[in-house]
Amino acid sequence: MQSGFQFLNSWLKDPAFNGAIMVDQSAPFFDSSIPGVAAYRAAMKTYLPSLLGSANDSSAGVAGWAYGEMLAYGVSHGGGVTSADIIKGLHTAKDETLDSLIAPMTFTAGDFAKGYCEYFWAVKNGEYALTSSGTKPVCAPKSVIDPMEAAVAKSFGS
Repeated sequence: MQSGFQFLNSWLKDPAFNGAIMVDQSAPFFDSSIPGVAAYRAAMKTYLPSLLGSANDSSAGVAGWAYGEMLAYGVSHGGGVTSADIIKGLHTAKDETLDSLIAPMTFTAGDFAKGYCEYFWAVKNGEYALTSSGTKPVCAPKSVIDPMEAAVAKSFGS
């Protein structure tokens, strides 16, 4: 298992990585059947076509796109571009997925945004492949996360 951010496209041709599973915070960057990924890849095709299929075509690019999309969400729902406006706009997000680009996110005033979900994909016979979870994120149960989160908060004196 490996972070998709660290994946190098050269690994597709290395038999040692056949069957490797990658984990990402955003949807599989190569799957244009996902509306949010399709929008990202269309923008890259228009503005930076040399990226697609290159060594730099990776999870990092689609994650950066997702961060920008979340910022745009905050601006458009907050009524302005100040940090207060953006935070106000983000607090309207309830299970927001940005067209299935990210796992459902909810921002609550006075609390940290929490993400308990990840996407998985694999290397199979020299190609990118979806795992059994397909294009959907896999989420840890709150019954597992909440006690761990409480223990971490306690360790920081909260």
